[in-house]
Amino acid sequence: MLTKSDLKLEKEWERKRRERGYAHGYIREVPRDMRDMLSLYRSLERPEDLRGPDFVHELARLALEWGDRRFAQCARALFELGIVNKKDHRFTKKRGPHATSLRESAKDYAVAEVWALRDRNPNLTEWKACALVAEDLVWEATSFEAAIEQLRRASHRARTGYDRDLEAGRGKTAPASPDKKGGGRR
Repeated sequence: MLTKSDLKLEKEWERKRRERGYAHGYIREVPRDMRDMLSLYRSLERPEDLRGPDFVHELARLALEWGDRRFAQCARALFELGIVNKKDHRFTKKRGPHATSLRESAKDYAVAEVWALRDRNPNLTEWKACALVAEDLVWEATSFEAAIEQLRRASHRARTGYDRDLEAGRGKTAPASPDKKGGGRR
């Protein structure tokens, strides 16, 4: 059962979910020559209404109109990397080499957020910390309570795996905290 403050968090989670969708991951480092792309970045997911044929056509049109090879190189890269099908110019389901780890990276980040919150506020329950993080990150789930439960389980698995590795002498480190001070709940 959600408390009054949890209901406020749930309403915020639902509002953010409607406005900007779920958090599917995050970008940890951006190469220096691509920092200007951060202002254009919205989400790791391709917009549903973006169509491959229109995108390829527009790149070709811009390449010819402006005489700039970079547009043509972009269109060629889409084909070479298998992002767009060469025959019908539709987007494929292929993802970049880092995309598969994005969900796990996002989960690690969320767990580190939970642990950092609890480190800063020792009286904060794990459930409440998970609720705060789920709301803040707009964690993808069927409901707010399901989002909290997913993060709680991930936090528990990470903590028990970390403890088991320490006991076995494997020296595995806990997920780094988001403020990069390292560590987590021990």
